[in-house]
Amino acid sequence: MTESLKETEQPSVSLDQLVASLQSFPGGTVCWRLPNGQAIAPHYHLTEVARVQKDFIDCGGVRRHQVTCVLQLWVATDTQHRLETAKYLRILQSAMPLFDSVAIPVEVEYEDQVYSHYTLSSIECRDDQMEIRLASKHTGCLAPDRCGVPLVVLGGCSGPGCCE
Repeated sequence: MTESLKETEQPSVSLDQLVASLQSFPGGTVCWRLPNGQAIAPHYHLTEVARVQKDFIDCGGVRRHQVTCVLQLWVATDTQHRLETAKYLRILQSAMPLFDSVAIPVEVEYEDQVYSHYTLSSIECRDDQMEIRLASKHTGCLAPDRCGVPLVVLGGCSGPGCCE
């Protein structure tokens, strides 16, 4: 049996929602806001658009499947560089052949001293800027009912048969 991650994953902006937002806001700049409220430097580059498929078995023995669109952001030394919504849209449209569906979550890879992986939690457009808020990703037990993990666990698995 294979299960989707929908029941366990955090809410995330989907690829079709991102594309629709970009289409409805031509000529704006895109600002990425980290979970701590800090903005990624405005001269970042979008270096990759990837379709990432993850097939795995959780600690309860259930086979799972997840497909995401992953955007990689990178900050270089060319401080005059800016990406507008129209350019983002062209980049995403060129990557569309990679995706069977656009109803998939979008995630972001970004490195600032450490490599981090985020979900897109919201998009807000105001004035001439589209602000995309990122949320931290978290690990957790996907099969608490099968391995006896209480609803709130601090620091790993507990109970027989879990995470063995």
